[in-house]
Amino acid sequence: MLSRTCSSCSNDFSRVEFSKNQWQKGSYAKCKRCINGNPPPPPEPVLVQDSPVVVEKVQETGSAIGAGAAEEAAAKKAEEERIAAELAAQ
Repeated sequence: MLSRTCSSCSNDFSRVEFSKNQWQKGSYAKCKRCINGNPPPPPEPVLVQDSPVVVEKVQETGSAIGAGAAEEAAAKKAEEERIAAELAAQ
């Protein structure tokens, strides 16, 4: 099923929620409800789990912005350390 994000309300909708003209606008498309002046409520924010990396980032900077990248870096480092330990054990 094709879907697109409305450029006005930021909700994801299937093709039927856009007019043909709006669907053709790609990433600039607005859903029928926004065009008619009755936008749906905004999507629920995606919450980041209280992982130690995120908590540490917030404590250091007062913000969780960039915590996802820090969490990915920590996971990558842990994986590299695990692989190094396996190779050393051989």
